[in-house]
Amino acid sequence: MGTPPPDESLDRLPSTPLFPAPVFRRQAPEMPEQPADNFEYSAIPVEEQRGFSWLANYPRDPLRALCLHHNVMKAVDGAGHPLPQTLDMEVIRDAQLPTHVLALSPIQASATGRGSYPLMVPIVAEIWGKKLTVPLPAAPPGLTPPAPRWDATQQRPRQLITLPVIPLEVPHPETVPILLLFALGLEPLPNMLASCLLPADAVGEFPAAYEMSNVMAKNHSIAEIISYVEQNRHIWENALNLGVKDEKIISIVGKAWKVTARARDKLYVR
Repeated sequence: MGTPPPDESLDRLPSTPLFPAPVFRRQAPEMPEQPADNFEYSAIPVEEQRGFSWLANYPRDPLRALCLHHNVMKAVDGAGHPLPQTLDMEVIRDAQLPTHVLALSPIQASATGRGSYPLMVPIVAEIWGKKLTVPLPAAPPGLTPPAPRWDATQQRPRQLITLPVIPLEVPHPETVPILLLFALGLEPLPNMLASCLLPADAVGEFPAAYEMSNVMAKNHSIAEIISYVEQNRHIWENALNLGVKDEKIISIVGKAWKVTARARDKLYVR
């Protein structure tokens, strides 16, 4: 893959074998302060949940944050093989519950012989349809939404909800949760996305892409930069594969990947 000319390098995103590179639309969203990572969650009224960031409290576990936004606990053991038609998830509170579970697996995983368990991701089908272009299977006529029920068979009684499972292949399942937190409008601070994709010193130079890449190349090791490059490339491919409609999110993800790729190239040139 050739390197774009200097006068175009700040306006064009990287390409991959799967997806071409669209022209980047310049945007300069304000960068909020990062909330404390050690915040302890207490009972928050349902009406206040829209202003609450689970990702700020669990920055290293975006799937857990995604599940908590849907008021369910993360599935611990996955779905196994063969993939079941439904999955029981424990309910935290009976409000704003998911309607389906996506069973995410890598594209062409079956062809390569990899037998990893799919990643189980709860969603609300109506919100998915509004925010993403990849369609979900239509529900059978007359089907009622899943409702929670009490399970008294365990030592600790708990509420469960039985959700239909939808298998879906994506470029990189592990990075889908962090994308969906913003693409589905669950996180109340959408500009936090940049802080998830770039180190703090690079975010501090936003929106100057050239200075952002210089700071990364100066202050971070090649191994750390490559990890950012791979993460952002995977999120970018997922965003295009799933058809994220929010152009601001597409722009932020694309710019983050471009910045990290340029920082990597600067160190390789030295």
